[in-house]
Parts: sequence; structure tokens; C-alpha cells
Amino acid sequence: DVNTILFFYSNQEKYKDNAERIGGILSALKNQEEVMIYSFDYDLDSTIVDLLIKKYGVDQGNRLVVNGRLFLDDYRNIKDVRVQLG
Repeated sequence: DVNTILFFYSNQEKYKDNAERIGGILSALKNQEEVMIYSFDYDLDSTIVDLLIKKYGVDQGNRLVVNGRLFLDDYRNIKDVRVQLG
């Protein structure tokens, strides 16, 4: 089984630094774990992105959906994300 992470990032000014930090964490995780990571622009006007946002209950940018479950935590390092993989 391969773990799957959906990353709904935002480039809005209030989220930008955090999005870059989380993106770096996910890149490091990809090099250490067998994981598929898909990134989506939360602010993109896209039917597919909107459907995923509704399906997983994403309420703002910089949220992760790990193996189908939404996590609202503020990820500070790779260990914070790895814990969610189980």
C-alpha cells in the first residue's frame, strides 16, 4: 500500500510562507517514504479542485488530506506529517 497525501496550498499572502514550508516538508518526506503527493491550488477556479475541497471538507489553504482523512494541524517538521501516515 502506498500512502497518499493531497496538499491544498494557497499562494495568498497570509498563507504563502506556510505553504512553502509545508511544501519543503513534503518534498523531504517523498525522499524518505513511499508516498504519493498531489498538490492543488486551493484558490484555483477549477471544478475538480472544488469537488476535492468539498469531498474532504477542506476549509482553507495549506491543509493536508492523508490517506483520505483531513488533518488541520500546523505541520512544523517531517515527523508531524509522518505520524499521520500511521
